[in-house]
Amino acid sequence: MQLEREKIYYIDKMRILMKEEKRELERKLPLVKLNQFSGRCHLGESSTPARRGGYRSTIEIEQPEREALLLLAQHYHKMPSSRISYIELAHDTLFTTKKESLSLFGFILKHTRRKYNKKHTIYSADGFESTNKTKRVKNTKAKYSSKTGYWGGKMARLVKYPCISKIANVPCIHKEFRLRGASNIKKRTEIASVKDLVDFDFERFFSKQDEKYLKYERV
Repeated sequence: MQLEREKIYYIDKMRILMKEEKRELERKLPLVKLNQFSGRCHLGESSTPARRGGYRSTIEIEQPEREALLLLAQHYHKMPSSRISYIELAHDTLFTTKKESLSLFGFILKHTRRKYNKKHTIYSADGFESTNKTKRVKNTKAKYSSKTGYWGGKMARLVKYPCISKIANVPCIHKEFRLRGASNIKKRTEIASVKDLVDFDFERFFSKQDEKYLKYERV
């Protein structure tokens, strides 16, 4: 029987598109405080495709704390046309040792499948022992496994890998849903604006996604 382990839920990364100009938002938004309450917060100009749609600037935020989300919600009236174009909803299952997390992660890769689509990808930094498809990738400093599991497609992708948790600074299995497109994000999460992030129910979202899309093979 697997012991119940502590889980930490958070937003790993998020991109917000806005129709206001960058220099205008530099005056209006509390960027210093947003950086203080997040791993990173960067205000820049939007990409060429986004500018064709009328969006002139973008904010990218990594690991925002609740205080950062509250600040965004409080200043929503200064960027009313904003939309979340990309988000990574994450949770870390914490472990005492790397060995424990690697053991469970190996089991997960072997016995987890997407419902309705049995294919998944294992991206390996040191080999090609994949179930379906492989590709070499560069390992990051925080990751201590050569493998990363991917399930799903470009618009909605589940990613899992063992690493040192960015939040708790201990070994974990990091799991995140990467969602693209404002309408797709709203459909899957009910997040329509930054105001919806403050009290977002991470546990309900992950349980719903697992129940809907994942199948754990019987051992």
